[in-house]
Amino acid sequence: MAQMTIRRVGVLSIAKIEGFLMFIVGLIIGVIYGLSVMIFGAVIMSALAQRGEGQALGGVSTIVVGILIMIAFPILTASWVSSAAPSAH
Repeated sequence: MAQMTIRRVGVLSIAKIEGFLMFIVGLIIGVIYGLSVMIFGAVIMSALAQRGEGQALGGVSTIVVGILIMIAFPILTASWVSSAAPSAH
């Protein structure tokens, strides 16, 4: 079996791998955080709303916020961590 030795790794290749890994970590955290905001926020908002036809609409805003968290958190995590990496001078 032939052995291969890695002699060089490009900076851009490392940046792509790091960005992808941080996106996956952000996706996992974002889904957990977004679901908890959606569930608990909808329960609290619908419980605080006045009784009647509009009671179900009380939790809609927190569901929208939860979906936005699920979309934005992975993107922001990958971009912040990748841009915060120290440069090699």
